[in-house]
Amino acid sequence: MNAGDVYHEYDEAGNRDRIELLRKQGVEVWGDARVYISPEVCLNNVCPGAVLKNASVSGAETMIGRRSEIGTSGTAVLCDCQIGNDVELGAGVYDSATLLSFSKVRGFAEFRTGTLLEETAEVGHNVGLKNTFLGVGVVAGSNINLCDIVVTGGISRQNHTEIGSGTVHLNFDPRRDKFGSLLGDAAGLLLASPPIFVGGNVGLVAPLHVDYGAVIAAGTTVRSDVPGGKLFDVCSPVQVTELKDFEPALYFDMSRKCITTAKLIGTLHALREFYEHVRMPFCDSWEMHLYKGAAGRLATHAEHRVRELHATINRLRGSIEYVESNRGSTQFLPQHKLLVTKKDWISEILSRQTPSRPPTLFLHEYEEKRARHDHAETIRMLSEGALYGARRWLLSIEEAYAEPIQALFEQ
Repeated sequence: MNAGDVYHEYDEAGNRDRIELLRKQGVEVWGDARVYISPEVCLNNVCPGAVLKNASVSGAETMIGRRSEIGTSGTAVLCDCQIGNDVELGAGVYDSATLLSFSKVRGFAEFRTGTLLEETAEVGHNVGLKNTFLGVGVVAGSNINLCDIVVTGGISRQNHTEIGSGTVHLNFDPRRDKFGSLLGDAAGLLLASPPIFVGGNVGLVAPLHVDYGAVIAAGTTVRSDVPGGKLFDVCSPVQVTELKDFEPALYFDMSRKCITTAKLIGTLHALREFYEHVRMPFCDSWEMHLYKGAAGRLATHAEHRVRELHATINRLRGSIEYVESNRGSTQFLPQHKLLVTKKDWISEILSRQTPSRPPTLFLHEYEEKRARHDHAETIRMLSEGALYGARRWLLSIEEAYAEPIQALFEQ
């Protein structure tokens, strides 16, 4: 089932009965004509105190937390979504996404599979997300498309990574290749990194890695990595002085694209490890359902990135054939042949799961403080020693995926 199928299963009498059961268990429903609950929804997973204003809810995996308001700016269509406590969800379609507590979507959104918003993350109006991770406190404006991206950075909702309105992550090229980008890294989970600022109307051309403290000026198009603490600003548009021939079959240097993709996949694996080894062991039963959903979104995104890279490497065969049949030459022909030969090995390396335990000091401090505080508060209370060890642990997971791919290009 997906979010668009629910209308084909409308059952007016059954819907009234289900709404009445929700009201009896303390859920506020604004009206039978405003809300539809599909038969497969587990009503016990809609918590007392939730407010259903304008909503169509389906999917056996759907859950809605206390005080969360669904459909604040129009009808919200949910399917197989996990919604934490105190979430505000405006109009839109939400399919196989997870939103943790105090996150907010103003309205007219489309969230698709692999999307995860952590606590207090917020997006504006007309936002499209798929295979997207927004860490704690990250804010994105309106009229945005951020599919296939991981965003972290900042310390809190008051000191956060921000993406300006009108920004688009350009993740699809004429050859049908799709790449993802990384703003920050897994260490951003520790809420101790400088924020990243992306101005309005920015084009992020995937694959990119933008490091902490970077500032991207409004109206620019970014085609290369941006180091930490640097300002990226193109003051005037580039004049096109000549038109070049374009041959779809012909590829050039693939090193940066492959290494950045490996770094992104490593980050996704590190995020998943964090949920499984840090968040899940010290949460209550309600949060466990949320966190399992979150880990599932991260796994879905990682699998997607591996498949897309594998498909791109397969298309290199056409580039090889084009060069050889035209008796041409390119310095990248040996690189392309190596990638085609190693494509199954690359997919295996990037798909493997290598669980590793977080540092003992970090786990001990986290467990002690988590008993009395929520997750974000707990992280902010940890000692520098605990955070240092956790940072090294998270980055070592990333490196375990990126280093073999980087080494491949150094042969």
